[in-house]
Amino acid sequence: MKKEIKIIPAINENSFNEIERKLNLVSPFSDWVHLDIADGSFTPNILWNEPERLEDIETEIKIEVHLMVLNPEYVFEKWLGKNTARIIFNLETINNFDFLATALAKHGVEIGLSITPNTSYTTLKPYLDKIDLAQILAVSPGMSGQKFEENSLEKISALRTICSNCVIEIDGGINSETAKNAILAGADILVSSSYVWSGGNIEERIKSLKKFY
Repeated sequence: MKKEIKIIPAINENSFNEIERKLNLVSPFSDWVHLDIADGSFTPNILWNEPERLEDIETEIKIEVHLMVLNPEYVFEKWLGKNTARIIFNLETINNFDFLATALAKHGVEIGLSITPNTSYTTLKPYLDKIDLAQILAVSPGMSGQKFEENSLEKISALRTICSNCVIEIDGGINSETAKNAILAGADILVSSSYVWSGGNIEERIKSLKKFY
């Protein structure tokens, strides 16, 4: 039986108005949305970073927050809002995984760990039975519109080999071509920003990312 492939549209913006506009645009076609958060420490750029404003949004969509920040232990609690269903941390930035995992579990929020293109998939091994999701970043963290790095496919395949039941998400450079390769490599969830928003029909763009499976 075929597994379900989930497409999560990503929002990579600087203003709350754009966050809210895009979230409303995509909500009829997806039950999840991915928010990129960057403070210019772990990333070269700064993205929207006003967690209290999420409470102003009335939506049924689940929000996956990717905290691309240094020392996330000091800021993650601000993102535990009513719509936050999952928080993804970069493994390269965390200092106390157990503290984060315990706190998120207490609030009923899923935890994900992400690695950058320069980090080996083997660094995720000690955490695979403790997380809800393993994310492979196929681009450098922060900027939207980057080219997909092919070594990400090898990481997906290797992770799938050692953990058949893991939920594997790929993020960055996802389009109709790279989506096919990521699915074949073993990815369960594809996060896409530029491709989803660059076309005129959001629904068709989302559907096209999994039409090969």
